[in-house]
Amino acid sequence: MRLHPANIKSQDLIRLAEALGREKSKRGKEPTYVSLLLPDNKPISMPNHPGSLNKYTVGNILDALELDIFTLEEILD
Repeated sequence: MRLHPANIKSQDLIRLAEALGREKSKRGKEPTYVSLLLPDNKPISMPNHPGSLNKYTVGNILDALELDIFTLEEILD
């Protein structure tokens, strides 16, 4: 996803977030996903617009999801 951030759709990021243990929450204007496995990690707002998302928005969301991955790896070690 990092190689082609201009072609990422919101559904792609939502599937990744759900695979990492995040679930949709009822806060904010945009759909927000909170981590069930890592309750201390910040919630992530993911715009649900048709078409591709802004590459900078995608980068910020991927940064937050990578933090989940690193934290889960530390727990498993």
